[in-house]
Amino acid sequence: MPPILCAGALNPRRFAGRSSGSTRPPVAPSTVPRETIGGRGASHQRPLTRPAQTPGRDGIDNPNCRQRGLAINTASLKKLAILLLVAALAAVFFQQGWHEQLTFANLKARQAELQAATAARPVLWIAGFFVAYVLMAALSLPGATIMTLAAGLLFGLGVGTVVVSFASSIGATLAMLVARYVFGDEVQRRYGAKLRRLNEGIEREGAFYLFTLRLIPIFPFFLINLGMGLTRMPARTFYWVSQLGMLPGTAVYVNAGTQLAQIDSPSGLLSPGLLGAFALLGLFPLIARRIVALIKARRVYRGHRRPRSFDYNVVVIGAGSAGLVASYVAAAVKAKVALIEKHKMGGDCLNTGCVPSKALIRSAKMLHYARRAEDWGFRSATVDYDFGEVMQRVHRVIETVEPHDSVERYQSLGVDCIQGEARIESPWTVRVGDRLLTTRNVIIATGATPLVPPIPGLDQVDPLTSDNLWQLKERPERLVVLGGGPIGSEMAQAFARLGSQVTQIEMLPRILSREDPDVSALVLKRFEEEGVRVLTGHKAKSFGKDDDGQAYVLCETADGGEVRVDFDRVLVALGRRARTRGFGLEELGVEVDRTVRHDDFMRTNFPNVYVCGDVAGPYQFTHTAAHQAWYAAVNALFSPLKTFRADYRVIPWTTFTDPEVAKVGLNELEAREQGVPYEVTTYGIDDLDRAIADGEAYGMVKVLTVPGKDRILGATIVGPHAGDLLAEYVLAMKHGVGLNKILGTVHPYPTLAEANKYAAGNWRKAHAPERLLRWLERFHGWRRGEPMPALAKAAVATLAVLLLAAVGAGVAAVSDGAPAATATAADPAATATSAETSAFSYAAYARVLERVDERGLVDYAGLKAEPGDLDAFRSAVAALDRTTFEAWDDDARIAFWINAYNALTLYAIVDHYPLERGLRNAALTLAHPRGIRWIPNVWDTPYTVMGEALTLNDIEHKILRVDYDEPRIHAALVCAAMSCPPLRGEPFVAERLDRQLDDQVRRWLARPESGLRIDRQAAKVYLSKIFDWYGEDFVPRFAPGPDRADSFAGHGERERAVLNFVSHYLGEEDRAYLEAGRYELDYLPYDWSLNEQPAS
Repeated sequence: MPPILCAGALNPRRFAGRSSGSTRPPVAPSTVPRETIGGRGASHQRPLTRPAQTPGRDGIDNPNCRQRGLAINTASLKKLAILLLVAALAAVFFQQGWHEQLTFANLKARQAELQAATAARPVLWIAGFFVAYVLMAALSLPGATIMTLAAGLLFGLGVGTVVVSFASSIGATLAMLVARYVFGDEVQRRYGAKLRRLNEGIEREGAFYLFTLRLIPIFPFFLINLGMGLTRMPARTFYWVSQLGMLPGTAVYVNAGTQLAQIDSPSGLLSPGLLGAFALLGLFPLIARRIVALIKARRVYRGHRRPRSFDYNVVVIGAGSAGLVASYVAAAVKAKVALIEKHKMGGDCLNTGCVPSKALIRSAKMLHYARRAEDWGFRSATVDYDFGEVMQRVHRVIETVEPHDSVERYQSLGVDCIQGEARIESPWTVRVGDRLLTTRNVIIATGATPLVPPIPGLDQVDPLTSDNLWQLKERPERLVVLGGGPIGSEMAQAFARLGSQVTQIEMLPRILSREDPDVSALVLKRFEEEGVRVLTGHKAKSFGKDDDGQAYVLCETADGGEVRVDFDRVLVALGRRARTRGFGLEELGVEVDRTVRHDDFMRTNFPNVYVCGDVAGPYQFTHTAAHQAWYAAVNALFSPLKTFRADYRVIPWTTFTDPEVAKVGLNELEAREQGVPYEVTTYGIDDLDRAIADGEAYGMVKVLTVPGKDRILGATIVGPHAGDLLAEYVLAMKHGVGLNKILGTVHPYPTLAEANKYAAGNWRKAHAPERLLRWLERFHGWRRGEPMPALAKAAVATLAVLLLAAVGAGVAAVSDGAPAATATAADPAATATSAETSAFSYAAYARVLERVDERGLVDYAGLKAEPGDLDAFRSAVAALDRTTFEAWDDDARIAFWINAYNALTLYAIVDHYPLERGLRNAALTLAHPRGIRWIPNVWDTPYTVMGEALTLNDIEHKILRVDYDEPRIHAALVCAAMSCPPLRGEPFVAERLDRQLDDQVRRWLARPESGLRIDRQAAKVYLSKIFDWYGEDFVPRFAPGPDRADSFAGHGERERAVLNFVSHYLGEEDRAYLEAGRYELDYLPYDWSLNEQPAS
């Protein structure tokens, strides 16, 4: 295809620079010694033994509510036991010499003997043969070929084929399940990121590929079984595909067994011709998939007549950014293309979007510079301007750019430009006025229109949008901007700089909500400095006019209050809605949601109708419209010979506020939501020489990298010309260039582009080889004549050559980077002092807890249907950095462990929901009511927490109960049973932990069926069984002292401590009754039923 189709030097002033940035510790899994998890400090050593347990009262419940802390993980023991069992059975197989019996020669020699024995007892032989074949397949033992031949010899073609087909499929499935149970979780945990695309492929088309592998006998049977066990293919799918796929090969071998006397060796069974036939048969699933696609296409096209010839190869509807690029690409490869536009060439970008908005922003910036005259050494500066003339300049800019997108230019390129309103009448015909165009393909590029919500009264105040804003002739004195996204923020600042009193209203807690909070905060600070009134957490309820004609908007605040804002004009900037109506899509049957549905190749449900740009989504940027247009045009013109999947891996965007905000790849917000481990490095532009000289020393560069590596996951730049500076990171991410190479690239001085190099320098400095540098320091001291220890002298003498070779790397680490980081992994106190400053968020978990009602019951069905927030929090728990955790105080740590325990318990239920009986849990379902105990090994299943595998048992019994003297945790840990304490509808947080725990205890004890019941008439007090299981946890803090020897008399030490604890949360009368001790203490029966909200 033609090329058009292809979609540092040292700076001496940096040796002693100012502290301008930091590299934060990785927000990622890390290898954490078990002794330090959950401890009170970096040097804390925690015993690995659990606290002693007190036997339960009945012996049945003693394997109790949460007594699940075993010294050795039982799940690992089971896996080891299975491995040992498989190894033992295989050893017996070979030790007994059975493999020597399964030979072709032996089978032929004993043919008559085996046939006679089978004829005497056929049912017994069939059953024994079936079991033996299943075991051989499950254990991946050799001899399957001989066994299959034997089936034909002994049972005939029909019975033999049935027996081998079912036995081999069952054995293969067992082998797959064993591999998955023993190795699957570990493989997915370690290599999950690398296997993501494989898992997606298996989920999407795994059955087709397995079928192909089964049809071709040359692929090793046992390797397929074991390999599929490491994927996430459902066992049911694996079984039926295996049985169907192996059936032809099975029949060939069984039939050969019926003719054993005529066969000299099993190698003769598979002739080249037969192998070729199997290979062709193996292609059948892929061919079948194409046939299915053709059938679907024919069904879609039913009722439409395809022309014998076409006027055009492609007709493009819409001459905006996407349509222009699509038609340009088509013309460049000499296809005949028509471009239809009903309004103006260039679309929204040229006429009402990017171009006019940037022209207005530039004029406003010049006016702002005049107000900042003193910053550049001028006493004052004044600008005499008229708003109407500013808008005239905006239109002049449009007119200047217009020729780039003009009809004349595109006609000269070979595009047939047609003015008029298009209507798609069939998949191959488009009508424009009286003209009917026939075409092989249609590309829809109709763009989007401003979204105007149906807010009461809005239509009465003549709202502005990005479509009609540019017709303003007079500046509005008071402007309300509805929306805190990129468009709303850009226009709010521009009009404020032009002299309007601007109020920006945003429903969410912050503006630019897709960016990280610190990024939004930088922009907000600048807005407030420039006089923009920003109302976040305000939702516009209604618009209206008072008796004097004054327009106003009523806003509802986050706390339920109401705020009135008066204005002269209102600009609605709440996003854009795809243009999908009015040109025949509905009538044709093209599938439409908020945008036009399409696949990865930009095809709609009609294979020859493509879509690109804003009407396609998910991004509404000019550059992504052009990006999609390339794929739409090339796929339309060259399918089915060659097609390309649209690639969205590296999509940049820029918000043109001042400071600009530019981003590519992941930011911290997205990385946490997706559970991607990351390390963040920042560099402050306030330290950059060029920014200081320009009077624009404001902003930062923030780069996310793979922990411990320089591979870039994403970059955000806030500051002057951020969009221009971002291009270096876009290129780096696209072509796999890391921060080390950016650091080693010469950037001219003084330029803003140096900020990217200094950010890379901060990363490198944080990853400097400290041990090597210490040795270098001693080495240079020795060369200056300083005394050196004998051992060091010997080491230096031995390693001198290696050290000298590494000098370059050491110098680069010290001198080529930016100033020292302000917070590093070695200084946890500087990184975080509490949960709130630790970059760890409970927001996703808070949304999970919205599905908990006031009784503490959980909507598990809802969580199963929408697991995103629960998965996000689980990923955040896995990715939390130990250094960050260790900088927290005890309250923050306790809150984290409680939240982690409860969230992982919810995940265990949701993962197995709806809890049902099955072979794997048959014994459990008979012994217990439907609930968490139906899940095998639920408390010993490992989860990743701070990079280490921990079970629920570990969290409770080896961490919370051991490291923290806080018995109130028993009121907060919820094991998903009805007799557990109620699940709290909010996360536990350090700042309110004491109050939250007290409240939990009160709520729990207020439940007579599961917490506390006092029966004065029978002189009995009933407590939760949890107090029986964990009574010793209350003794250190709540055992009554010698001065209260008479309190809670008649009960043992544990019981007195528990009763003393409980009495703190009771009224005066009940407290007095408990202290008197004249009652029998008993424990409430424990209801293990699931704490699930009843079905509505």
